[in-house]
Amino acid sequence: MFTPVLGVCILFTFLMESFFKKYTAIKSYSTYITYPIIGIFLYYSYIQSAIWKNDQSLFKSGIQSAPHSVRTNMFFGKYWYNLSKEQSNEQKKNAYLDSALKYYNQSLYILPKQSTCNQFAGWVYREKGQTAQEKNSYIAAYQADSTYFPALISLAVFYLKQDNYESALDALSHAQKINPKVYDIEYNLGYTYRALNRFDEAIKSLLTAHGINPSREEPLNLLVKIYRDNLHKTDSALIYNEKLKLFNREH
Repeated sequence: MFTPVLGVCILFTFLMESFFKKYTAIKSYSTYITYPIIGIFLYYSYIQSAIWKNDQSLFKSGIQSAPHSVRTNMFFGKYWYNLSKEQSNEQKKNAYLDSALKYYNQSLYILPKQSTCNQFAGWVYREKGQTAQEKNSYIAAYQADSTYFPALISLAVFYLKQDNYESALDALSHAQKINPKVYDIEYNLGYTYRALNRFDEAIKSLLTAHGINPSREEPLNLLVKIYRDNLHKTDSALIYNEKLKLFNREH
């Protein structure tokens, strides 16, 4: 920020000099007017550049100036969550997750009915292994906005990890009604249908997922497993296995 400001100051000086050339009666005061203004401007810009030197200081500045901002608190929480994902040290990772949760909760205290922030909080609880709070956060996200299908996807994945396939299917079916063309919905439906031995429906969902996002290999992998291990249809398994090999060569 500081470097562009120097350009602005040069332009400002040029304009002021042009102004004083036109109004010669006050030209003698030009130095006393122009340079103090430039000095104040440069000093303020330097201070702000120091504040904005990284994301953390920028968010802290935002929190200080607007402590009741829903979005600033939420995005500061997301900042800490992203840091936690890059951290291999468990102690530091947990500290970052606690910071993320602190700002998510501050945002939710200001405005409880937030779909995105509740879901983000659920992800933190997932990383911390707090399953009850994780589930409740996803439910709260969906209750805040019944069209917010990402919360239903997160809830379904939560159920899948618990091997609760019927509840996962219920959440995914609701999500599909809201938005029928989402990769994560269709892939997880395919995974769930396979676990429930509903192979025709699993194949249909996986083919849909592959059509939505051909750059993902997971649907092809699962199709091979269904045809090979569940349906014992070697020919079909080989077809998708060849597609998978082609995919791996291209990627």
